[in-house]
Amino acid sequence: MSQVRDDYFDALAAIGPPVVTSAPPLGVPLTIFWPRTIVKHFGGCHATHRVLAIRSLFNAWDAKPGALFADWTLWTAGRGTNGYQFLDRVVMPALLRPSRPVRRVVRAIVRSVTSIASPLEAEGTTAQGVPLGGGDGEAAEGVPPVGRSGGPIRRKKGKGGTRPPRATLACVHVRRGDFEKDCPKYAAEAQSPTGRKWVKTHFARGHSCLQQPTDIDLNLRALQATHRAAVAADARWQQTTQGAPTPDERPLAIFASVEDPAWISDPLLRRWNISHFGLHAASSGALKLRLPQELAAPMLDQLVCSHAHYFVLNVFSTFSQAVMAHVGLAHGAAVGWVRDLTPSQQRLIGVAVSYWRQAARVFETQVEKDA
Repeated sequence: MSQVRDDYFDALAAIGPPVVTSAPPLGVPLTIFWPRTIVKHFGGCHATHRVLAIRSLFNAWDAKPGALFADWTLWTAGRGTNGYQFLDRVVMPALLRPSRPVRRVVRAIVRSVTSIASPLEAEGTTAQGVPLGGGDGEAAEGVPPVGRSGGPIRRKKGKGGTRPPRATLACVHVRRGDFEKDCPKYAAEAQSPTGRKWVKTHFARGHSCLQQPTDIDLNLRALQATHRAAVAADARWQQTTQGAPTPDERPLAIFASVEDPAWISDPLLRRWNISHFGLHAASSGALKLRLPQELAAPMLDQLVCSHAHYFVLNVFSTFSQAVMAHVGLAHGAAVGWVRDLTPSQQRLIGVAVSYWRQAARVFETQVEKDA
């Protein structure tokens, strides 16, 4: 992990009990982050320790069937519950629940991104100017439709009748981080006879590691087509169950998790009017949080994305996996802590996850459908 800073520990000291370090930071070049490996190198927590803090906790909890203690059973009132399921669905969502000020900021950003202003509403765009889903009505490959009948179209009623509609939130991961350095290495590894299987598989399936504007545009066009297909499916469902379709009023609003907005400001991408954290940092109250910007921005990106219906993520990224983890934690009773959302889990909670694809592969898929 490169360019890692210790702002996180400073933030802990600012908002909670003092962080006590009795020794200089210990650099351990781990390549495998299994719990037993971490304990082996760091020695674990002892009786006098409150927390074992390391710079990356992402894989500190990564239990799988057959792993150490995987057959725990929790007995409550004479009923046995799988211990890991209890930890995944009860303990982890409780431990990782954002604080109230953070949740307030996240709700403010989501409301702002998905709001639909009346003048734009008549033209079929969101308040961010994002057009209603286009394409030929066919879902993009690998992107399952979501929601009641295939689309996340839901209308809630308040005291005064039907609430103003909001755009359907889509989260796209454009953070580059170490990818500018690592993606060429992955590409070379995919061509090597000794390359790891998962690297070869990702490239063979046409997944993209580092996206250029053309890649982003074509992938968003595919996402747009998926949304339009979901809208059409919802109209058919309403025709069947209610006798008449209800016009959809939920265009797409695209929120990008990105370090540098310049990466999404290419002229080719302007038509999408992609929103990002920087546009909402002041109005949402995010700047008032007692957190370093380096910590707040990626954390809030992940939490805002956990409210999305559609996801275009980077299959090579643990950051993207953390986004899915937050989605699972937000549905603790049904999913809980995960690193990847399976198709069945996506259908259960009404989301659709896809991954960036190479522009040529997106184009090939569209040509096949048109034919």
